[in-house]
Amino acid sequence: MSHDPLDAGPLHLVTSEDAERSSEAARLNETQLAEHVWVELLREGLTFDLLGLAPGPKLDFPEIEYRFDLKAKPTASGSDVLHLKPGQHLSGGKRTLPVVKGLIGLARDITNHFGDLEAVAWPASQSAIGRRFFESVASAWMEGGPFPALGLTAFRETMDGALQSVGLSVWTGQELR
Repeated sequence: MSHDPLDAGPLHLVTSEDAERSSEAARLNETQLAEHVWVELLREGLTFDLLGLAPGPKLDFPEIEYRFDLKAKPTASGSDVLHLKPGQHLSGGKRTLPVVKGLIGLARDITNHFGDLEAVAWPASQSAIGRRFFESVASAWMEGGPFPALGLTAFRETMDGALQSVGLSVWTGQELR
């Protein structure tokens, strides 16, 4: 963790064991919490923002159409969403290989650390990827193997029977049909 904006002010993150929020956090409205409750994570010299932490507001559950290594599609009920994204200073290069590799590697590390994590969602492909499968393909890529395309892209059958990619445009600028 390279930066916790709450460390600089009177607010502190609370754990699930704490019965109540600090009085400062209780006074903040939802918009103010969204601006203050995040942490910056450092990986290979690049920073990434992790949002959705307590005591901040819950994040919206992503739209999931495709699943990989999951028996059932995850749902919003009973799930908490964390959002990992490149730091603001990386926004212009979010599709570059170092940033993508850092993001996927950090997501893999978070998956390894939190045993209760059910799946990794990739909104661009509307996919939910089971933790074991994600850890496996992400680790293989980090060690020089193939890009973990399955899950980071998906395929759907069109109304006329063709096969079309979903999410490939993030990587190539267009979908494949």
